[in-house]
Amino acid sequence: MAAAVGVCTFAYRYLTFSGFSNDHFVHLATAQQITLGALPVRDYAERGLPLMSGVSAMAQMVLGGGLLAEVQLIAAAFAAAAILIFLVAARLGESIAIGVGAAAATVLVHPASYSYPKLLAYAIAFVAALGYCARPTLVRLVVLAASVVAAFLFRHDHGLFLATASVLMLVSFHGFTRAAMVSVSRFAIAALLLVSPYLLWVQAYDGLGTYAADGVAFSRREAERSMAFTAPRFGIDRSRPLFRIVSGGPVVNVRWSPDVPAAAVTEREREHALTRLAPVGPLTWQYELRRWSSAALERLVRDPAVADTHGIDRSRYRLGDAAPGFWRGLFLGKPVPSDGWRLRGNGLAALFWLSWAMPALVAVALALSWKRTSSSTRALVAMIAAVQLAMNVTMLRDPLDLRIRDVIAPIAAGLAFVAGRAWAARGGLMLRWSGRVSAAVLILITVAAAAALGPIDERLSDSGVLDGSAGVKRRWTELHAEFRPPAERTGAVSEAYRQLVEYVSACTPPGARLFAMTFAPELFFYTGRGFAAGHVSLTPGYYVADRHATLMLERLSHEDVPLVILDSETEGEMAEGYPRVAAHVSAAYERIAEFPVSGDKRFILLAERGRTPVRRYGAGQLPCYAAGQTTGIARRVIPATTENA
Repeated sequence: MAAAVGVCTFAYRYLTFSGFSNDHFVHLATAQQITLGALPVRDYAERGLPLMSGVSAMAQMVLGGGLLAEVQLIAAAFAAAAILIFLVAARLGESIAIGVGAAAATVLVHPASYSYPKLLAYAIAFVAALGYCARPTLVRLVVLAASVVAAFLFRHDHGLFLATASVLMLVSFHGFTRAAMVSVSRFAIAALLLVSPYLLWVQAYDGLGTYAADGVAFSRREAERSMAFTAPRFGIDRSRPLFRIVSGGPVVNVRWSPDVPAAAVTEREREHALTRLAPVGPLTWQYELRRWSSAALERLVRDPAVADTHGIDRSRYRLGDAAPGFWRGLFLGKPVPSDGWRLRGNGLAALFWLSWAMPALVAVALALSWKRTSSSTRALVAMIAAVQLAMNVTMLRDPLDLRIRDVIAPIAAGLAFVAGRAWAARGGLMLRWSGRVSAAVLILITVAAAAALGPIDERLSDSGVLDGSAGVKRRWTELHAEFRPPAERTGAVSEAYRQLVEYVSACTPPGARLFAMTFAPELFFYTGRGFAAGHVSLTPGYYVADRHATLMLERLSHEDVPLVILDSETEGEMAEGYPRVAAHVSAAYERIAEFPVSGDKRFILLAERGRTPVRRYGAGQLPCYAAGQTTGIARRVIPATTENA
């Protein structure tokens, strides 16, 4: 069953891939920096998630440099997380069905691609804790410590949360005894030993104090930007329909015989399950089919009232185009919930309140079943509840519909325990049945809320699953077509970036770097160029101390940086927030072009003064510093706005 969960999750995440957000490109560009020979802290500012970039860099080196490797990595990471959550939930809920439901919730909620550590790191730690509680040996304690260190390297706050929760788990398991003190001490020593190489590296190239201060400042700035949010509420939008009829069946044209009266045509439409769409000629209408078996098509074609059809192979009684798959056909013509139910909003509200209710529900379930709950289970659920509280306090912020997905792992594991205890409730017949109904409702609400927030209808449609094996095959072909030559590295580049990417790829040396005084991490990956000054992006309010400016200028002094990129919206803020760096850029670089991004926003391109171009490029005659090749993008003339060219 665990293997089936993993395979289904991998397929779901892979087939529903619809592109990476620009946030994902932050660590993807950093991973590329590693493949170009740079190392965190020493060569660039590490933002507290070195292992995430390292894993992506490893995928680039093993699976091939390009987005397809990252797509496969993300799908595999979510699949691994689902397997581990299934194992933990099935153990806590004492039911394979509960385990499947818990794992399904973590998959259907569809966390952002870059959020996989928020599931995987915690799932690994929960399994390690489960293993230790099952047999508390030194080796298993070291494995638990290793899982916490891995979480710390994925993102530092993950490690801190899990370290604290692990100590709570050890004390809960051993009680306030000498054994607890020994296990906690061994756990701490093992964790420190395992993380010490990274800490020594940081001390050598930055200093632990400086590194920690930068991390705190970065987190504080993030919190200032997005901590405020309004708690979601349940509700129904009565101005919108509560149900809709599923459409999207095969479309054919039917021409009726001229001697058939209108009333008879209406009767025939009902008999053949035809939904009239639009007239396309005399006595001819376009129809959506509800039934398209060979027998149904034959009855339609042979009907004396039908003069002709289009879209049906009349010799074999088959559709001219591929028929919808079983699942899509199953829902066609059926009523399903519509916008009036506010499924996504209510799903968000359900998960939000479940995230806060879970620790209390766990406490109640423990209290009611204390005597028949083993010390190992009590310790593990205490750890899970503690993790839930820590994640809620620090991670639930704006935009809430994305952040709630990040805390789904402890929700699923904790509620699995509650559902399992409710299902196994003892007492009279009424009490037992009440417990089972409560367990089923709890799991169904969690899965349904996750699916609604997902949202599952859009994801399944994207994956092609609704159209059966033919739809899945078509989606598989589409994905591989997107990443085949000449775009095998980058996939489809958005139009907003295409012009600038083409120019940079064609007109800078492969070893050159770009200095981005804006947030545009995609540019590094699309062009295959590294980032300069040790920063994948500069955002107003981050890394603004004088020592940061000194380090950026020192790095720029020995890097090959022919181009600087700003944007029209934050150009003034950059000059105010980074005055020393901006002064250097103003003195050493000149504005040569602007590239439209979206709306009124434009990328502003500056070229280094005094650097002699080897040729000119495009209609704007932009300076070209090397005869580089485009990164899988057909070269064409760039209608850029030019200045001083």
